[in-house]
Amino acid sequence: HDDLKVDLSVPEHKFHYRTRVRLFRKGGKIGFLSARSQNIVDVPECKIMNDRVKELYLKLREMGQLEDSENSKFEQVEFDDSYSWQDLLDRKKRVFRQSHAEANQLMKEELMELLKLNQSEPKHALELFCGDGNFTRPLSQQGFFVCALDNDIDAIKKLKEKKLEGVQALNLDLRKRLPKKLSQFLVAKKIT
Repeated sequence: HDDLKVDLSVPEHKFHYRTRVRLFRKGGKIGFLSARSQNIVDVPECKIMNDRVKELYLKLREMGQLEDSENSKFEQVEFDDSYSWQDLLDRKKRVFRQSHAEANQLMKEELMELLKLNQSEPKHALELFCGDGNFTRPLSQQGFFVCALDNDIDAIKKLKEKKLEGVQALNLDLRKRLPKKLSQFLVAKKIT
């Protein structure tokens, strides 16, 4: 559709809106990963984190500097602003939570508008990094058969509990090559 326009609205707050973060820890360092590597980038402060996430991040960063720098274990650390300091120390894991509710709602509304334009049958969708179904639900509600994939087993379990019609939720590490069996499934269902 040549006349289709997508509104990519900027969040109302330019800074301090991020309610969750995914970091990496190794050898006394904690931070973000450099592109296409396992090199940790030291970020003294992140301007988009909200105050609670920033507070937890700075505590982790300080604690990381005290750890044994010879520790070579590579670890992912993910948390949101509902975590307590003890939750982090206990390494509690929760299902993915959207990081910016306002922008997310705008994206879902835009998706619903785009879906109204698709009148073809049958309707198939492949949703990568589906989490617990934030975009899967509107696809299902519009009659799509959805193959929803995520590497977080807890998120997939939560999505399956919703029992959305026409949704097949699969746990798969999407950072690796798709397995042949899944590729055959997608081709058979004409999901491309």
